Amino acid sequence: MHFPEKDIITIFGCGGDRSHDKRKVMGSIADKYSEQIIITNDNPRGEKPEKIANQISKGINIKSDYKIILDRKKAIKKCVTKKNRDKIVLILGKGHEVKQIINQNMFHFSDKDEVLKSFNYE
Repeated sequence: MHFPEKDIITIFGCGGDRSHDKRKVMGSIADKYSEQIIITNDNPRGEKPEKIANQISKGINIKSDYKIILDRKKAIKKCVTKKNRDKIVLILGKGHEVKQIINQNMFHFSDKDEVLKSFNYE
């Protein structure tokens, strides 16, 4: 399906300890297709999440509507709202994964669970 009349909000991040070169490119692609972008954590592993987010943001036009919300749960909650019910919210990166890896620690985290919790619109 194609919904050209719908605004797209994209929530995504890039994994840490992986290719640095693609981060700016991913920011640029998100900027091209999205009305709003939220940069968040996606398994930063041993890298500083702020560094990853800043590398992504280098591909986004300074005039574009984007924010950095490193807490992925807060990023999802910010976008899955009544206000955005007529928009397409893309939550990219983790898919079926149920773990978030920060430093050497693994935490339970599911995008799906967070979206379902957010449907209790505030």
